[in-house]
Amino acid sequence: MTFRRYSPAPLTGLVNSVSTLTRYLLRELQKIASLMDIDDLWEDNTADLSTGNTGAGAPTLTNLNGGPYKAYVFAVGDAVNVSFHVKHDVSRNKPFYPHVHWTTDGTNAGTVTWRLHYQIAAGHQQEAFPTASTVDITQTYDNTLGAWTHMIGEVSDNAAIAMPQVDSLILMTCELEAATGFGTPADDIFGLYIDLHYQKDREGTRYKSPDFYGLEE
Repeated sequence: MTFRRYSPAPLTGLVNSVSTLTRYLLRELQKIASLMDIDDLWEDNTADLSTGNTGAGAPTLTNLNGGPYKAYVFAVGDAVNVSFHVKHDVSRNKPFYPHVHWTTDGTNAGTVTWRLHYQIAAGHQQEAFPTASTVDITQTYDNTLGAWTHMIGEVSDNAAIAMPQVDSLILMTCELEAATGFGTPADDIFGLYIDLHYQKDREGTRYKSPDFYGLEE
């Protein structure tokens, strides 16, 4: 009797085929889930303040806590310009929440007000940029925290801004409107970053231009 050596090749091929099919099905399920009304997840749309203003009315780049990293020190009235592009993953009809990351080199209890001027227009030749609207973020620095604490001041629920259409641009000026109670001489106030908390319910849209959602409507 002659015995032939068993070759695992057919079984290996089957396993590879099942694995490929499984990965394909998972990808398709993820796409379907992204198009369904799933729970909204929070995400950040970010802007680095170092890309902002220069010249008169601009904050001053200063070393942060003795290190080589330089961040903007704001005096009252100083401002920088930032912009945001609305991504294809946004949840429609949900607000977004601008917030400012900042710190100070002192330990005095003081209050700052960041004033955000913004102009929003839908893309794809749909809207013109309107005159600017404004919203304020006021936050008090707790002197028990010590110097250089990472602060995040965010707009209130009542001041949140309606999310515009995908591919809109949000043009924003971040200005230090007021700073009181930071001692004499006043502690330096460093503006570090600005971003938008927004909710997303999909990986992207079906189409890259209006109508973005197609059969979802």
